[in-house]
Amino acid sequence: MKSFVRQIDSLNTRNIELTEENQSIKKQYHSAEKKNKQLSEKFKEARNKVELASTIRAIDLNLEAYNKKGKLTTRARKVRRFGIKFKLDENLIAPTGVKQVYIRITDPEDHILLENEKLTFKFDGEEIVYSAVRSIEYNGKVTPASVYFESKQKVLSGSYQVDIFCDGKMIGETTVTLK
Repeated sequence: MKSFVRQIDSLNTRNIELTEENQSIKKQYHSAEKKNKQLSEKFKEARNKVELASTIRAIDLNLEAYNKKGKLTTRARKVRRFGIKFKLDENLIAPTGVKQVYIRITDPEDHILLENEKLTFKFDGEEIVYSAVRSIEYNGKVTPASVYFESKQKVLSGSYQVDIFCDGKMIGETTVTLK
């Protein structure tokens, strides 16, 4: 009986030690889990900053209207073609290569000027239509570009909005008023 009592006592002592060790390991685990969550949040924040910094911007954006002879005009009824001129700004951390730049031209009645309603691209998780597209070789330096859009719709007097998109982000916008 004495040996059983000693064995039970020894097992109780060992059980207490293991319980304390288990609690200590659980605390360490929760601490490591909390630290991991904090590091994940910092990493996500840093990744968002890098993504924002790597966004290419359109600068010196200009919308020009041309008549049927190819001359600049400010008269809406004479417009046959729009010219969108801009530069992709220098960005050394943005990925280089061929970029698809999408142009949306909105008339004074908030209608998008279109060649075809089936021409869409992805922006903010939605498929949206565009007026024109251009492939541009981007090497991280300031890159000038021009995109032309032949207007098949009647051009109205008022303000026209131009939005430029690249890599799923809006990178520039401007307006012009036609008489």
